[in-house]
Amino acid sequence: MMLKSLACIADMFLCTNGVQAVCSAGPKAGEIMIQGAVKQTQGTIIRRDNGDAACYVTLKDTDGLEFHEMADFSVCEQKGLNGQRVKLFYEAANVLAADCEGDMDCGRSDTVILIQRLQVMTP
Repeated sequence: MMLKSLACIADMFLCTNGVQAVCSAGPKAGEIMIQGAVKQTQGTIIRRDNGDAACYVTLKDTDGLEFHEMADFSVCEQKGLNGQRVKLFYEAANVLAADCEGDMDCGRSDTVILIQRLQVMTP
């Protein structure tokens, strides 16, 4: 308990928005922090859909909870991934801005964290 309290105090000193109301220990096992966003490092692919800005991936974590990520279009093009447990690799990338509403000629972009590649894990 004492270690968790010390970690919480350290988090409060590092917080740039003032004192935190709830202590956050940061990413848990199987998660990473990328540009302030907590991301899963692995999951089981449920489905992939091509969208205007990216490939949209639905996955399940080790507890069976669904989560959604944006991915590079190449992830949607890969065959035989549904139902596979994969390791996820992320990068910041520019995509078509949400306010473009699918208009590829609008000229605006958003920077988001995308799955750039994945690796099928052996059971």
